[in-house]
Amino acid sequence: MKYNKSDLNVSIVFYETYKNSDDISEKLTIFLNLLEFLNNDNYVKSILVVDNSPVDKIKKNLQNFKKVKYVFVNRNIGFSKGHNLSKKYLKKSKFHLILNPDIVLEDKNLLKDIIDFLDTNNDVAMIQPLICDYIGENIQYLCKKNPSLLIQIIRGFFRKKIKKFSFLYKYNFNYEMRNIAYSNSIVESQYLSGAFMLCRREILDKVDWFDERYFMYLEDADLTRKLSKHGKCVHNPSFKIRHVWAKGSHNNNHLKMIAIISFVKYSFKWGLKLY
Repeated sequence: MKYNKSDLNVSIVFYETYKNSDDISEKLTIFLNLLEFLNNDNYVKSILVVDNSPVDKIKKNLQNFKKVKYVFVNRNIGFSKGHNLSKKYLKKSKFHLILNPDIVLEDKNLLKDIIDFLDTNNDVAMIQPLICDYIGENIQYLCKKNPSLLIQIIRGFFRKKIKKFSFLYKYNFNYEMRNIAYSNSIVESQYLSGAFMLCRREILDKVDWFDERYFMYLEDADLTRKLSKHGKCVHNPSFKIRHVWAKGSHNNNHLKMIAIISFVKYSFKWGLKLY
């Protein structure tokens, strides 16, 4: 059976401090282009924009998007709680797309083709496409294995040295599943990125969406792991999107601390994987 059009909801959590006005213009343009794409897509029913920013500056820019439901939270409630507001503000749909605001969608048939894929692969709970840089063809290696303490240390504190030491490079190469993903094969993954997660809503409800104990980081690893108990979570490189990907925690000590706290929470929940 083919699903009807307008059977896909989308949630996007937006956050901006507005402290550096030079960076906002391009960021906002990318975000508005994304909303225009989604608003014009026949397969999209509703779009929830949760604004965690300190002020609601973007509200005026969203008035012409008929499918957008804008929610200004007036504080930063984090990634997990933001997307989970979909349960409150959006009517149920067959599918739900968890999406970052810095995603660029170019293929007008992308969502149709992904839904057609899910329609013929009922054992798939969640799907993610090939994700490339905003400009160029560099692949973002976001199809990963379950996080370990060693990989958190390597990527959190020794990222610049990964290519210099063969052990670090091989371990990270294996963690990012580079030997089997990103080419022609559909690959089942233990950990897919929250930048783009297209899920079956029924299974999202079954696992109760994101665990809100994670403010940011590893909430997507946790959700992938929960969804995997009810269906396959796959990386399908025949679909492609672009992602700006700021990688904020790599150079920000405050965000590094949040990442560490998230790993502690993840390890208490799922067990500590050392390497």
